[in-house]
Amino acid sequence: MKKALIGIGMLAVACMVCGPAFAALVATGDGVPHSPLTDSTSCNNFTGVSGTPPANTFSGLMAAYGAASNASLPSFSLGSGSNYDPAVTFPTPGNYDFCAAFDTAACSVGVLASFSTDIVGYMNLFLCTTDINGPIDTNLSIPVTGNGIPDGEFELGLIAAILNNTYTLDPTKTGGKTNADVAAAYQANFQFFKQLVLQAISAIPVNGSNLDGRTLLPGLAPYLVPGLVSILTGYATEGDDQSMLALDTLLGLLGQLGITPPSGGVAAHTTGFKNIFGPEGDADGDGFTNRQEYNYFKNNADPGKTPAFTVVKAQLTAAVTPPATIPAVLVLSSGTYEEGTTLTLTAVAKNTTGALAYAWSKDGGPTIGTAQQLVIPVLALTDAGKYSVTASSTQDGSILSNTVTVVVVAAGTLPIAGGLGLALLAGACALGGVGSIRRRK
Repeated sequence: MKKALIGIGMLAVACMVCGPAFAALVATGDGVPHSPLTDSTSCNNFTGVSGTPPANTFSGLMAAYGAASNASLPSFSLGSGSNYDPAVTFPTPGNYDFCAAFDTAACSVGVLASFSTDIVGYMNLFLCTTDINGPIDTNLSIPVTGNGIPDGEFELGLIAAILNNTYTLDPTKTGGKTNADVAAAYQANFQFFKQLVLQAISAIPVNGSNLDGRTLLPGLAPYLVPGLVSILTGYATEGDDQSMLALDTLLGLLGQLGITPPSGGVAAHTTGFKNIFGPEGDADGDGFTNRQEYNYFKNNADPGKTPAFTVVKAQLTAAVTPPATIPAVLVLSSGTYEEGTTLTLTAVAKNTTGALAYAWSKDGGPTIGTAQQLVIPVLALTDAGKYSVTASSTQDGSILSNTVTVVVVAAGTLPIAGGLGLALLAGACALGGVGSIRRRK
């Protein structure tokens, strides 16, 4: 059994670290429907959405969360044999609570921890308060980092607010997309991940018999699988580049269970809305990105409301905007360079307070510099790409800059016909770069 549970732990790595939780703004508009867990040890004291304190046991917790799961988590049987596509019952609008989905998953993993210590370290990755859908860092054992916005109460709570119809998208500002479009895409994405996860669990043998992992989970952790599938689905529906890269990277771990990761990556099988829900998207079309509104309103909550309530309201209400003096960071000096020359990118901060810490990245990858200027003394062709910087301080939080494109060409190949030639070359390279990125996705 321990071996089987370790396999489930591996699946959990592939599924859960893609992102922790999403808090719904329920129909009452009063923020998250429960206080998110702060660590895995809180499971025994958690009251659940139903408000009934469970017994001080994992089974008591699951009983209390059972009623909540029926309302806030899509439900389905785990199937058997080659049936990986059982019917799903989705919550009705007003009942989606992704924060509960994640905290339920965290405590479900806790149920398994007594059988295998390998799983214990993964529990806190499930919590609603975690942030792990940022750039990939292959130097880490679990190669994901945060993007500066807590996932459950804030980032994915934006999606939950639309699934619950707490707010209405304006199709004139979202490229024609409506709440119904988001709900349909979410449900289709869920079906894709449901089959993928069920196949992965079925690859885990139980005690050497012809039974598989699907026979083990219902009695031990009945809400783990819908929680995991909800997590994966939320990030795919958000659809921003970093979340999709994290999904592709982490689902690659399914190969350790003998499951082939999805051909063409997650983007080839799902529908995302990065221009609406992504950190750099603009859900209400008011000219401020979701990140900018988070940076300001998380510290300026409405009286009597949670920061999550105020942030999502601002992100989905065009009339609610930050002041024009919102903190921002601009990167200067993009362009086309010959290999062997020096590149200097400078971050210029506006309307910030306190000392700033900088973290530069290329193509959404790990940190490559921590000063206000990023200097590459001798450019190589491989240094071409898209550069950005995140500036952070205690007062202003995390501020992501614009992205600049750096083109590097072979020595001696830059045209000498002046600015027009350089502009044409830069334009051609930029379009080529965009095309290659789209093909990779």
